Amino acid sequence: MGRVAFFIDGGYLDRVLRDEFNGVRINYQRFGEAVLGELHPDAQLLRAYYYHCLPYQSNPATPDESRRFAAQQNFFDAMKRIPRFEVRLGKLARRGPDQQGKYWFEQKMVDVLLSVDMVLLSAKKQVTDIVLLTGDSDVLPAVIL
Repeated sequence: MGRVAFFIDGGYLDRVLRDEFNGVRINYQRFGEAVLGELHPDAQLLRAYYYHCLPYQSNPATPDESRRFAAQQNFFDAMKRIPRFEVRLGKLARRGPDQQGKYWFEQKMVDVLLSVDMVLLSAKKQVTDIVLLTGDSDVLPAVIL
């Protein structure tokens, strides 16, 4: 029987659920079980790792920023209570403004955290297989390694 680790890029999954499935909400425990059951029916889940960022807050934070930050923190706290789930957080950085005066946001550290965890588990031979859910090619060196 194999041991599997499931790595989820939360920002990517959020976009897929929003853009392709009308923002449907999912039960992450059932989602992990379904994915593992489909791809590795005889394997044991070592752990599911979920990578994301808390929303940006300016200094001082606006009431809307504070509300969104607290809601996302509550969501992550709930995910931490799911058996065999670990939440790993990067930072959200504000960039810009661009030529039109607009700001944008970028996740920082998420790809590196995911890659490091994936390589460490593999190198220590704690897993036989890895399931990776991301749309980001920045993790390819860790996959190829």
